[in-house]
Amino acid sequence: VGWWGMLWYIELPLALPSVLAGVRNGLTLSITGAVVGEFVMGGDGLGQLLSVQRQEADTIGLFSTLVMLGLLAAASYGVVRLVERLVQRD
Repeated sequence: VGWWGMLWYIELPLALPSVLAGVRNGLTLSITGAVVGEFVMGGDGLGQLLSVQRQEADTIGLFSTLVMLGLLAAASYGVVRLVERLVQRD
């Protein structure tokens, strides 16, 4: 079978659950990292919007932005979970 065959048919299927778990966690945590990065360095995203809403005491806007961030994280988690199920079908 050779080196590539062993990698493709044996090593990759065994490593796939760990790789996909890392991608799932990484995507979810990257949203937090982007928001914190915008707090520190500035930018034109949801982190900047949170800072502006906090300074203006816009409670409704603040909570709606937090809900959107939560939905974004949940959606990215769900997409990777769906990919996991599709890839790991027997």
